[in-house]
Amino acid sequence: MLGYKTYRGKDLAEAITKMKLDLGVNAIILHKREIRPKGIFALFRRPEIEIVGAVSDRASKKPNIVLTEKTSLNVNPLIQKELEDIKKQIEKLAGKKSNLSEEIVSENEKFRGFQRFVNIMRENDIGDDIIEKIVESIEKEINVTIIDDERVIKEKIKRRLMDLIDTTGPIEVEGKKPMVFMLIGPTGMGKTTTLVKIAANYRLKKNKEIEIISIDNYRIGASEQLKAYADIMQIPFKKVSNKSELKIIVKKSKADLILIDTAGRSPQDDMSISMLRDYIKELNLHYIDIFLVISANVKKKDILEISNKYSKTNYKYLLYTKLDETLSTGAIIDATYRIKKPISFVTFGQDVPKHIDVATPEYIVNYALTEF
Repeated sequence: MLGYKTYRGKDLAEAITKMKLDLGVNAIILHKREIRPKGIFALFRRPEIEIVGAVSDRASKKPNIVLTEKTSLNVNPLIQKELEDIKKQIEKLAGKKSNLSEEIVSENEKFRGFQRFVNIMRENDIGDDIIEKIVESIEKEINVTIIDDERVIKEKIKRRLMDLIDTTGPIEVEGKKPMVFMLIGPTGMGKTTTLVKIAANYRLKKNKEIEIISIDNYRIGASEQLKAYADIMQIPFKKVSNKSELKIIVKKSKADLILIDTAGRSPQDDMSISMLRDYIKELNLHYIDIFLVISANVKKKDILEISNKYSKTNYKYLLYTKLDETLSTGAIIDATYRIKKPISFVTFGQDVPKHIDVATPEYIVNYALTEF
């Protein structure tokens, strides 16, 4: 007897594997076709492959039979009837495939505006898994009659992108004991310039007593640059060379806010990151917020790698710099969603104190997707 079944997979290889496991190694493919998921936004999801597989219990004794219009079947009448039934099923499937093509053309015209926004997200380094999540969410509430209204679709997409990321809002500096902000991250991310911007904003706009401490003993001239800024703002500045000295200075400080500048550490330099963690542990009796500073022009996979390596420090917030130096900041949305840490500040230029803002989801999404 000849048995046939239908199998689906994300690609042809997966479908064939399912067929072979079920029907055996002698199974053959009688037909294959592409299947698109159903739903309003099926066009934006990846299709599956469907195959019709068959096998005979006599397959080990006789060669496989391939159906064509000219095939002359000299076989048992019962098997011949089964083969004719399969042929009819194939013709029926072929007819459905033709109808599907017409439907796709129609839907392409209908959802062209939505497709544009999907393309923008992909071009801005937002992953397909996030895009699919957004599409599925909109599909549950969208009214088909407004699918062509790009303004409505755009706002729905932006709202869902905003929901993916968390931000701190303004960080208030209050209390009897000094608050401590420590900025950490790889070399070249803009930590020192960002620290000066934070100091200027809390000093000039909020009239807080600020103290700056540097534990950067690697970069030549870094402390001198930081001291020059501190002198301009009339902020006390100290440079320390070990963790015990840092703890003593922090404990004696009368400032409202202490800002600690650190040397850049490569994500691959586990020893240096461990040393940084030791400094942080030494301050465990004091209130400390640790900011991981990452440039917005860093690739998504590198942001995730940096975050993973610096997780040893138990950093609390993300801080993105240099938004003005890249045309595609969708990686910030994607990476922040996966890291599960809130964004505190963002910077977008060299001017002190102007080019820094408290991050908000709306600000991040609007900056990331300027083509919307």
